[in-house]
Amino acid sequence: AVGAIVWALLGLLVGFEAGTLHRFSLARRGFRNIGIVVGDDLELAERRFFDSWVKETKPASSTPNGAPARAASLRAPHPASDVLGLFPESGAAP
Repeated sequence: AVGAIVWALLGLLVGFEAGTLHRFSLARRGFRNIGIVVGDDLELAERRFFDSWVKETKPASSTPNGAPARAASLRAPHPASDVLGLFPESGAAP
C-alpha cells in the first residue's frame, strides 16, 4: 500500500511540473519564450501575438502632419472564413 501511495504522489508531482519540464526541454533544444497571448481561436491569438511583436520591433509611425498614426483595431475573424490573412474569401470573384 505504501508503494502505491509513493507512486501516486510521484505521478502527481510530475503532473504538476509537466509544463515546467516541457519548457526546460524546449529551452535546451534552442527555443525561447518571446510572448504569451490569449485568443478565442488560433487565428486571433496569432494576430494578437504578431501585432504586439511588430509594435515592439518597429518605431511608432506618424502621419505627414506629425500626428501619430492610429493603429488598426483587431476584430475577431469571420467564423466561416477559410482563408488566413488579407486575402479575399475563397471562391470570391476578383
